[in-house]
Amino acid sequence: MPHAPLPAKQERSRKSLERLLDAAEEVLKAHGLEGATVPRIAAKAGLSPGAIYRRFPDKDALMREVVLRYHGRIAEKSRQNLGRTELWKGTSLRQKAYMVILSTIATHKVHAGLLRPLYQIAQQHHDFAFRRRAFQLEMGNFKQVVQLFLQHRDEIHHPDPELAITLGLLLVAFTMREQLMDTGKHRWSDVFPKTMAELDHELPRMFLRYLGVKDPDAPPEPHFMLERIKELAASAGTGKPAGKMKS
Repeated sequence: MPHAPLPAKQERSRKSLERLLDAAEEVLKAHGLEGATVPRIAAKAGLSPGAIYRRFPDKDALMREVVLRYHGRIAEKSRQNLGRTELWKGTSLRQKAYMVILSTIATHKVHAGLLRPLYQIAQQHHDFAFRRRAFQLEMGNFKQVVQLFLQHRDEIHHPDPELAITLGLLLVAFTMREQLMDTGKHRWSDVFPKTMAELDHELPRMFLRYLGVKDPDAPPEPHFMLERIKELAASAGTGKPAGKMKS
């Protein structure tokens, strides 16, 4: 059954909250965690600082809500994308690998300013229940992607296809997260690929080789892949179009 429309007051309150959380994301992306002050967020949202404090007791509570909304939204968008048969119809294991991994790289590149503080909050927060909830949302999304690749179980030459997919995707995820969090620190600058183009080339090959896929070095058709990768990347991050990607 369709949901009954919210009363006007509740609907205004919901929209006001969404505007506030959107503003907080934009300020985080532009100024980082330290620069995301309540007055700056309030100004971006067109609200007074007092209006924010009537919803949240402090900045920390607001940031936690931003993190949870982000992970919840990504999990839902992933569920929707994985259910779009027209997006995946006729794709091989190799094509899926390139689609998922290149869209992941593009998302980290386009939304780096936002993802960096969100990861920082989720990983370092003192509240265990909050960290666990953020992890559960992220893990739910991860498991959906594992299931996507398990559709090609028979093409994977590894004694445990599910384990291979899981570890391969973790390697991709941890590589991108470390690259993101290392910006400006130069801990891995001597050994890490110098350009995103190198990651675009190496991460799918690494993943496919670990799965034992035949001919992993042969990339899929570029025009076929570009349009589908754009669709995946555009639905990640803030949920707004990610902008034009270079072919």
